[in-house]
Amino acid sequence: AGFNKLESTVDDVWQVDDDTPAAMGKFHITGKNDKGDAVDASGTWTAVYVKVDGKWKARMLTASPIPPKKD
Repeated sequence: AGFNKLESTVDDVWQVDDDTPAAMGKFHITGKNDKGDAVDASGTWTAVYVKVDGKWKARMLTASPIPPKKD
């Protein structure tokens, strides 16, 4: 069980303030759930970063999957 592939893009980056950049993009993941069934999901992610001890760290990361299509 778990994800075996993650693809992501960075589509936009902007400055929230002098020390806080943010970014957003798209993701696609594949793998298997705990029952062994295939998982294939895509969606949008956003992140906000802060500088801690001179290094950029993700302070908040949000991922929103696209709901599956109904038959």
